[in-house]
Amino acid sequence: MNRFNVLKVIFLILILGLLSGCSKSSGSYYKEGMKYFNNGNYAEAEVNLAKAIEINPERAEYYINYGMTLIMLEKGDQALLNFDKAILKKDNAIVNKNNKLAYRGKGIAFLKAHQYAEAIKQFNTALKIDELSDLNMDILYYKANAQEAAGYYKEAAETYSIILEENSKDADIYSSRAFAYRKLGDTKKSVTDYDQAISLAKTKYDYY
Repeated sequence: MNRFNVLKVIFLILILGLLSGCSKSSGSYYKEGMKYFNNGNYAEAEVNLAKAIEINPERAEYYINYGMTLIMLEKGDQALLNFDKAILKKDNAIVNKNNKLAYRGKGIAFLKAHQYAEAIKQFNTALKIDELSDLNMDILYYKANAQEAAGYYKEAAETYSIILEENSKDADIYSSRAFAYRKLGDTKKSVTDYDQAISLAKTKYDYY
């Protein structure tokens, strides 16, 4: 190999090295996407999270947070497809955590699509998973909203009661349960809950 060819090979190696060094990893795209998501820039979050999945399609958390981004962009059908990709039929702590988040995401997507019965089903599945128990209250809020929107006032009142067992100072939940009781025709319980809501948030005149 003559001197010119040797220099040409070295040059190509250097160029390839620079190109590989400039390429971003899936983790970098994911972090960038989550930064945009947390700042409310969902369009940019979508672009970066999609790129992260393209580079590494094996990470459940990529699909879950991409799904949540798609919900914010009102692309519920696409969100559901991504949540399904995150759900695995395995029984270990990491998989269970991801599955719980994915079922929660599916519930929110169905709730926003006004498919309330399906939303409740997904929230119930998420609640059956023991991991991430600190997320249960959040899921119960969504479940109660779906039940109320579906006209399942008895079930909604029961869910609100479960929430109040953990958080007895939530005026909005007392008000929501009061509404459910009113729709059920139980004026006494309704008024009692509205009174409790007023005692906790005296300046919220909707309760009056």
